[in-house]
Amino acid sequence: MAQKEKNHYRQMIGAWGEDHTAANLFDQGMKVLQRNFRTRESEIDLIASDGDSLVFVEVKNQDE
Repeated sequence: MAQKEKNHYRQMIGAWGEDHTAANLFDQGMKVLQRNFRTRESEIDLIASDGDSLVFVEVKNQDE
C-alpha cells in the first residue's frame, strides 16, 4: 500500500474512532463541546461535559 493510501486509511479510521467515541459520550449524557481542538503544541480529539465534569479525550488506534 502506498504511503498516500496509508495516510488516507489512517485518517478514515481516526475519524470513525472519534465519531464512535463522541456517540458513546453522548449516550452517557455528555455533550461534546469541541472536536480536534488545536494548540501550537498539540491537539485534543474531543472535549466534552456533563455539566459537572469537563473531559478531555485522546482517541488512539489499538494497533499503534
